[in-house]
Amino acid sequence: MPVSSSEFLYAQELVVSRSGVILAEREKYLAEARLAPLARLKNLSSVSELIAKA
Repeated sequence: MPVSSSEFLYAQELVVSRSGVILAEREKYLAEARLAPLARLKNLSSVSELIAKA
């Protein structure tokens, strides 16, 4: 399931506050692709669930 705009906005804010890296909206697919393996590793059903637990 794709990440919603509000979830991505939260992830953007989290990443910039912790690392200073700014994720553009056009990089949403990249963030989803990079976070999907981490979500599976943590036995979560989706990237959205991972973001909700952050």
